[in-house]
Amino acid sequence: MLKLLDVLLSTEVEAQKKQKVLQEEFYIPMAPKFAEEVVEMCNLSKGVMEQGMEKGVLRSVRAAMESLKVPAEQTMDILQVPDDEREAIRKALES
Repeated sequence: MLKLLDVLLSTEVEAQKKQKVLQEEFYIPMAPKFAEEVVEMCNLSKGVMEQGMEKGVLRSVRAAMESLKVPAEQTMDILQVPDDEREAIRKALES
């Protein structure tokens, strides 16, 4: 049962490979509707992972700002936060 959950929730295994494993190892037929649900599960697990990473980066920026006594922009430079993530961090810091 744990391996089934590991396959479904893995963020590193693509949907097609998950479908193949479910068919071959767990004998679960891949009807079109179920195949769609596997893809949705893949997207959900990736979304949860990304959300957790965003929270971790935000927490790191806040802690570094406080410890180093430097503004957000300088902190993001020090932490090498990618440009495409900075606007979301700025907004989160304001709230």
